[in-house]
Amino acid sequence: MKIAFEANVLTYPHTGIAKSLINLIRHLHDIEIILFTSNNKEITQNLGFSYTFINANLGGGGIENIINLCDYVHYHWNGGILSNSNKNILMLHDVLPLILDKNPIRNFKYKQNIKKQIKLAKIILTPSLYSKTQIQKYFKINKEIYVLPHGVEHIEQPNKIRGDYYIYVGGYDARKGLEKLLETFIRLDKKIIFVGEIKYFSNNFKALAIKAINQGILKQSGYVNEIELKKLIKNAKAMVYPSKFEGFGLPPLESMALGTPVITTPFSSIKEVCKDCALYFNPDENNSLYNTIIEFEKSNMKEKLIQMGLNNARNFSWEKSAKKYIEIIKDSM
Repeated sequence: MKIAFEANVLTYPHTGIAKSLINLIRHLHDIEIILFTSNNKEITQNLGFSYTFINANLGGGGIENIINLCDYVHYHWNGGILSNSNKNILMLHDVLPLILDKNPIRNFKYKQNIKKQIKLAKIILTPSLYSKTQIQKYFKINKEIYVLPHGVEHIEQPNKIRGDYYIYVGGYDARKGLEKLLETFIRLDKKIIFVGEIKYFSNNFKALAIKAINQGILKQSGYVNEIELKKLIKNAKAMVYPSKFEGFGLPPLESMALGTPVITTPFSSIKEVCKDCALYFNPDENNSLYNTIIEFEKSNMKEKLIQMGLNNARNFSWEKSAKKYIEIIKDSM
């Protein structure tokens, strides 16, 4: 079987969507892989698997040639389908803009675009049951939506000796709850490392970040490679993930697989992924995170959280996801 993957997301610094695409492809066995872009950018990173690269904007018939070459064409970045073909696979990670964006014009345009993507897709995938229910809530769909969870690469033994810091991994975005996170850690006078693209989404968040940096509380590492990321997570006291709105929530799951406790919220897809294996707080309650960190440090729950997290992470693997992916494709034939 030959599958082409639209890979525009791989021409930018790594996001969770890029990581999920790379890991899914790495675990597809006996599949010939074509990666194509439509943004005139090249893929410069080593992806760890062999593939043929095609620039869809340069000669050779463009997307029509790619369709003719392949059994399926997979679009992983919440849309961007380029043709009306019965070979299109759409990974729709979430429809969070319809939940979060209150601008009616942007909301309408987004909804029209997703309607078009759904219509053009033969197979629709989403990473969580939560996302599936939200897609069904906002769109009338007469085709199956398959839940294809993300996974983890390996389960690793936890570090016995850890650093004196907590860690957050993910985007700098208002929906992630980072302002309240920084306020809480400044109040606690405890260290935290942020991993991800450094981007100040509000003046208040920027002011909090500068204050936390000046007080030795916050360190911003920006993007790091996978080896460094694992090291930072394994050495942390805990992963703190204050987001309320996620289509899946990969960083908490990856932290569990590395033997690091997780402190997060019970909203959207997060509890679906983390089960009862994390320590939960409510970001809408002023002292909830503060009290949860205090409880975490004083109690003897750390080892229990580590073992529960490791057991939970064993339920998710990229090998399982890739196997299910092929099964879905075969069922649709």
